[in-house]
Amino acid sequence: MSVIGDRFKLPITLQKGIELTEEATKSNEGLHLLMALNYGGHYDMVQATKSIATKVKDGVLLLEQTDNKLLEQELATKCVKFARPDLLIRTGRTENQ
Repeated sequence: MSVIGDRFKLPITLQKGIELTEEATKSNEGLHLLMALNYGGHYDMVQATKSIATKVKDGVLLLEQTDNKLLEQELATKCVKFARPDLLIRTGRTENQ
């Protein structure tokens, strides 16, 4: 199981529960549950862009090395083997933001 999203805005007890669950299931094989909590597509793009910008600023990466593949590697969904899920259940807001 993996959880993506801005965890630091979640209650500390939930953050600790997420960490424990991820640690306990990290060696599991087969199905992979990906939970998106406090997550949005725009949030993910901004975080990925910030990560790439920091790497360029720190000299770890050249600006010319940035491309779609690199952006995909920086997205939160990189934590799963298959970034395109078989099933997506969306609850909460009815609008994508």
